Amino acid sequence: MAAEERVQLVNPPVSRQFYTVYGSATDEIFRSIERLGPTGEKGERATGLTAAKWSYEWATRQTASSCAMTAMTVTLAMTVTLPKLDNLSQRSPALLARWETFAAAVDAHEQRHVDIYLAGGTNITEQMQGIPPSSSCPSLKAQIDAVWTAQQTLTDQAQERFHDEDRARIRTARQPIQAQKDAAEARRRELRSQAAAIDADLAAMKEQIDGLGTQIAGLKRRMEAIEGRYPNLVIPEPSYSEHERLRMQHNSLVGQLNPLVDRHNSTLGRSKTLAAQDTNLVDEINELVELLNWIQ
Repeated sequence: MAAEERVQLVNPPVSRQFYTVYGSATDEIFRSIERLGPTGEKGERATGLTAAKWSYEWATRQTASSCAMTAMTVTLAMTVTLPKLDNLSQRSPALLARWETFAAAVDAHEQRHVDIYLAGGTNITEQMQGIPPSSSCPSLKAQIDAVWTAQQTLTDQAQERFHDEDRARIRTARQPIQAQKDAAEARRRELRSQAAAIDADLAAMKEQIDGLGTQIAGLKRRMEAIEGRYPNLVIPEPSYSEHERLRMQHNSLVGQLNPLVDRHNSTLGRSKTLAAQDTNLVDEINELVELLNWIQ
């Protein structure tokens, strides 16, 4: 075998396998991923996972004074695990669109891991190719092991750099949406503060309205009692003066009650407007949370 061909990289077709994800809503889907996703070497759950298995076989030519590598085969076998959503036909078009974008991003992420492993395999073969004969086979084996370990470490470091870069990319992609969400939540806090003040006003006004209503009802009953004693409405003194006094008190209280009721109704309208705005903000925040969850 020619020197330039003595080390070969063999990488069988990447094995792709899937795990099933369940759920009809975003939070259900991501809880399912957290529960069922593949487990990495450190025991952490992942959305997708690329696992690599390295091995090598080699042959030597030994003389009394040297040991040379005559052939080596480096094998890199990879398995990619990806999520697959259950019952696609039963999902809403909006959820399906988000899932497809999400799944494609996960697939692209794992393909990058595959590419890094392939580059690492190429580097290993190039480094192995350059190993010269040694004084003994144990010495040669030590060189091979050193290259093998060093190149695997470099490949692992490249994978970690990619993870760091990808996390930074995701943070950058999330920032404008997170800013919108933070602003919406700040508006909602202000809105809820206004609503709490209005609710306090409404409670105070209702207490006044109820109190005036009780007094007015009491005065009305007393006037009706007097009127009941004189069906022809010819009321003699001193009952007439008493009735007039009660009537004036009644009218005065009604004069206080009516603008208070108007103010209460107007404030209640403002409360309903704030409640509608709060509902809209909740919808906006939930939609932004949805967008943040799907960014990969």
